[in-house]
Amino acid sequence: MAKFSCENLQRVGMTRSAGKKPPTRAFGKNNSSPLFVFSIHLYNNPMAFQIDISDSTDTTIDIEVPKNYRVILLNDDFTTMEFVVDILTEVFHKPEEEAYAIMMSVHQSGKGVAGIYPYDIAATKCQITLKKAREAGFPLKCTLEKE
Repeated sequence: MAKFSCENLQRVGMTRSAGKKPPTRAFGKNNSSPLFVFSIHLYNNPMAFQIDISDSTDTTIDIEVPKNYRVILLNDDFTTMEFVVDILTEVFHKPEEEAYAIMMSVHQSGKGVAGIYPYDIAATKCQITLKKAREAGFPLKCTLEKE
């Protein structure tokens, strides 16, 4: 545990003055606008200190809605229709009727949208689909398209 004394604090640019407000350091992005103000209060005992954290500015945070990606299943001549329906029900949690309609879209037009998700979820579902297809011995392809 580090020991703090008046000498240590003076070395980092902080002094202990009787009757004066404790020294304050502001830390922010590029030290331009402080996000928090840290104050170190020294009491009669130079070894005792307390850190107060107070919000010194009104900070607004802009949060972007994540972009969605379409998970696209591509047709091939070897993957069975039943396997595609199983993938759609197990991985994408589609009802049997909707899974059958998507499978028919893949079969007839060459590709079909399995679902629309944020990137992380879409990439994970695509990886799971590819892994299950490889384990079953099918060359099913799965891609992502930005919406």
